[in-house]
Amino acid sequence: MTSVDWGNVPSWISAIGSMAAFGIASLAARAAWKQVKFSADQQRYRDEQAEREQAVKFAAWLTVKEGSDKRPEVYLRYANMSELPIYDLAIMPVYYPDARSGMDVVEPTKEVREYFLEPLTRQIQDRYDGMFESLKIAFSGDGVDDDKHSGARRSAFRNSTRQLNPTQFRFRDAQNISWRRDSDGFLKRTRIDKEGDDMDDPFYRKIKETRSELRVGGHDFVSILMNRGTNTG
Repeated sequence: MTSVDWGNVPSWISAIGSMAAFGIASLAARAAWKQVKFSADQQRYRDEQAEREQAVKFAAWLTVKEGSDKRPEVYLRYANMSELPIYDLAIMPVYYPDARSGMDVVEPTKEVREYFLEPLTRQIQDRYDGMFESLKIAFSGDGVDDDKHSGARRSAFRNSTRQLNPTQFRFRDAQNISWRRDSDGFLKRTRIDKEGDDMDDPFYRKIKETRSELRVGGHDFVSILMNRGTNTG
C-alpha cells in the first residue's frame, strides 16, 4: 500500500492555527471598528439634538388677511416655545428682497402671536392695486350689488399674494448659533457673513452677486428675477 507523505505535520498545524488566529483578530478588529463608529454616530446625533434643542421650538410663517379697505395685509405668525429668547429674526421673502424685515428679540411665548409686516404689506398692496385696476375691465359685471368689482378684487387679492412663498426665516438662538427655516419647515444651521447674508444659501448668494446688475436702468428686481426663472430661450 502506497504511503502518503504529509510533510511536517507540526508545521501544518502551526500554519493553520496562525491563519485562524489572524481571521479571528480581523473579525474582532472589524467588530470593534463598527462599535466605535456606532458610538461616534450616536454621540454626534446626541450633540446635534442638544444643539437644535431651542431652534426646533421656534416656528414662523406668513399669513394674509383682508384689511378694512379690502386690500391684503401680511402678518408674521410665530411661536417661541423654548424657555429662552430668540435673537435677530430675519423674515426673507424670496421674491420681495427689499421687503425684508425682522425682530431684534423674540421672547418665549405660550401661544401663537402675530406681527404686522408693514414693508411687505406695502409692496403686496402696490401689486394688488395695479392688478385690480387692470382687472376691473375684465371682470366688469361680475360683482354683486354692494361691490361691482368683487370678482376683480378676488383675483387681484389671490394673484398679488401668490408669491409670498417661498419665505425663509433666519434667527440666532441663545447659544449664538444661527439657523434658517425654509418655507417647507426644514431647519438648517447656517453661517452669516459680515453683511448679514446667509453664506450657505446659494439662492441668496446669487441675489447678492447680481443685485446691482438687476437694478441698472431702474428695472424692477422682482420682475427681472421672475422672468429669468421662466424664460428658457
